[in-house]
Amino acid sequence: QKIIVLDKGEIAFKGNTQDGIDYYLGEIIQNKFSQNPLIFENNPNNKPISIHKLGIRKTSGEYESQFEHIDPVEVEFWVNVWEVGKNYFAAAHINNSRGECLFCTNDIDFAESLLNGSKGIIKYSFTIPSRLLKPGIYFLEFAVAVYGGHAVDSYVGLKFEIIDYSSRRAEKRLYWKNAFIAPEIVWKTDNKG
Repeated sequence: QKIIVLDKGEIAFKGNTQDGIDYYLGEIIQNKFSQNPLIFENNPNNKPISIHKLGIRKTSGEYESQFEHIDPVEVEFWVNVWEVGKNYFAAAHINNSRGECLFCTNDIDFAESLLNGSKGIIKYSFTIPSRLLKPGIYFLEFAVAVYGGHAVDSYVGLKFEIIDYSSRRAEKRLYWKNAFIAPEIVWKTDNKG
């Protein structure tokens, strides 16, 4: 199937449907969510915990929103705890351009949340491994919540893009359209003949 995306009466994109949707969503949302890092007001609604700052950067330290498929994506997430001891936790979802959650992670996956028993700004970071996501537009969704309860503060829409102009996969068009992720898995054989 093919799609044409028009912008002010002019053809802005012509190609397959999924690439057209990605282009359209990327162009619309690009201006709205282009700031990186994002810094939020200092607890405007008197929440007991709030998101303070969000950022996406390369391992070199520079904030960026476009990554080559061989680059890991470093995600930074600052939380401000105003009231101590409420069984808080922090979480992040990685969504594709259609809003489908590819995976999620939180700070209580392996240990007790650092948000409990502390007051002030706590900085988290995690890395999305290189060669995991296929080329496309992605959005990070962040939340701080009370365990077993509801989100106290959340933000949806920190955008980034994965590109691949140089790999064998890109050259041979080996990214499957219906796959959510595209990890590079090394195949081995014992066949000597």
